[in-house]
Amino acid sequence: MTTACSASSASAWSTAFPYVCHLAVSPRWMVHYLNAEMLDNADNRAEEARFMAGFDADFARRHAAAFADLHRRIGLDYFAIDCAETETGGCCCSRRTWR
Repeated sequence: MTTACSASSASAWSTAFPYVCHLAVSPRWMVHYLNAEMLDNADNRAEEARFMAGFDADFARRHAAAFADLHRRIGLDYFAIDCAETETGGCCCSRRTWR
């Protein structure tokens, strides 16, 4: 993830394995794809492309235990979460959408 921005957020769909939907990068603490100006910022879109290309081997692998715990606790086959990586390398999950 970028070190130039103070916040970045990723959304992932999950079954027993997470799937990335998008990445939004912003200097703001509250990150949404549109308020991060992703459509207007080529550097942010390039970072999103790198993140998505390496998601399985990087972010998903580092946070596999957290994703497995979410799947076990929620008990649904499919759900959506917004998550970010903390400065200390933890996985911080927020808004949930159950399907």
